[in-house]
Amino acid sequence: MGVHLLPQSTKMLSLQLIPTKPGLTMLISLRNYQEQAIEKIRDSFEQGITRQLVTLPTGSGKTVIMAALAKSLGKRTLLLAHREELITQAEAKFKMVWPDVDSGICMAAQNDTGKFVVFGSVQSCSRDSRLEDLRRNDFELLLIDEAHHANSPSYQKIIEEVFSTGHKKRLMVGVTATPMRSDNEELGDIFEEITYSISLGNMIRAGYLSPVVGRRILTKTSLQGVHTRAGDFAVGELSEAVNTPERNAFVVDNYRKYATRRKGVAFCCDVQHCKDLAEAFRTAGIPSKAVYGDMCPIERRNVLQ
Repeated sequence: MGVHLLPQSTKMLSLQLIPTKPGLTMLISLRNYQEQAIEKIRDSFEQGITRQLVTLPTGSGKTVIMAALAKSLGKRTLLLAHREELITQAEAKFKMVWPDVDSGICMAAQNDTGKFVVFGSVQSCSRDSRLEDLRRNDFELLLIDEAHHANSPSYQKIIEEVFSTGHKKRLMVGVTATPMRSDNEELGDIFEEITYSISLGNMIRAGYLSPVVGRRILTKTSLQGVHTRAGDFAVGELSEAVNTPERNAFVVDNYRKYATRRKGVAFCCDVQHCKDLAEAFRTAGIPSKAVYGDMCPIERRNVLQ
């Protein structure tokens, strides 16, 4: 049992294991909605839609869809993501769907840009030296994980330099659970249409995702003096208001009351709030660690493991 504490800007991806049918050589068996999504993407591509967005709830196997799509099209593929965990998990999923795929990673010191399928860190791939290597590979399929980030300058630089959608043989597909941006920038500037979408409610009713049980715990914390910027709370002021010993202890007490036998993830205001709330859990005898973007990569990997 334990709790991970993450700032709200840090998103973890949880990939479910999909049962396989006896006798199949594939390690993953596609679900009906995953097959439908791939068919819809291919049909739209044949109709000339080269910039497509797919929206599915977290836990529905978006990476499996990307892997099966890439395998079915047989095109040189570049998959972009913004976190190390997303990149390594994506490569592992691809190898389950496509065991003999010629794949590599473009991230930090790794520079496997000549592989048939490349899993790239946006931060690494947007560097000029890497862009030149990627251009030479002549990718025809660009997959963007967490595609609500695609309007940022680093993504745009890669799209413009490496993947010209004017070439009708090229296809760009973004996948996301949240087809919106907090800064109100339109994803329609990047993608032509949402090709396939299924709601969380439909996934629960179909038995693919567990029903969600929500419980709101009210505190006496006041946010009256906290300002907003760009439609969201000012992080420093918010953290000062909510990151108090009394409120952190209240969170821990209610975790023990309602979820003491469940592993937990707590999303916090900022890094300091993560550290302080984790310490409050540890003081109560509950193993906890803070996870945030500026951690040493090895330490971050070990904590997540």
